[in-house]
Amino acid sequence: MNTRTLVIAAAFATCAAGYTAGDAMAQAPEKAQPPAGASSAPAGVAARSKAVAQKAAQEAADAARAAADLVKLTLQLAETAAQDVSHRTAADIREKALKADEAAKKAREKAGHAAATATDDMKKLAAKAADAARRAATAVHAASGRAEEALRKAAQSDQAQTQKAMKATQDALRSAEQAARESAEAGKQAADKGADTGAKK
Repeated sequence: MNTRTLVIAAAFATCAAGYTAGDAMAQAPEKAQPPAGASSAPAGVAARSKAVAQKAAQEAADAARAAADLVKLTLQLAETAAQDVSHRTAADIREKALKADEAAKKAREKAGHAAATATDDMKKLAAKAADAARRAATAVHAASGRAEEALRKAAQSDQAQTQKAMKATQDALRSAEQAARESAEAGKQAADKGADTGAKK
């Protein structure tokens, strides 16, 4: 590995570790804290729904951002190795593509949950985030498939076909990163809107 590849690989490891830790925190059970007064009061129920929706939107935005970062680093590795893809390099890119694929799927799930729990004022943005997350997950899955093909061709010492598959991997990763960024931005806007609305009430 050259210095640039080592730096990108180290950044990927740090990003992946941060994503795993953040996901674990997001899955930690919450203690229900109903608003003061009767928990069944309409105002209390509305406030609780708003808080749940806002939290879901924020978690979806964070997950999409983490997925985008992993995709970007995988793309950088693929670009660095594009002209001379060894079997070892192809295997490394395939491994990272699979991790990015996992992160994108998780982001898609969180975005879907956010869209399902969104309050009326957040629905449009949450739906936009969910749609972008679906596109990102589809593109990353395609990228992992092309990375697998590159790995097979590298094992056969077919450099031309390896490069072709790696180019397709890069194209899919670029599409995935763009869609994941779009999802993260829409999710953040939905979360901010939920927070702003809640503060006004």
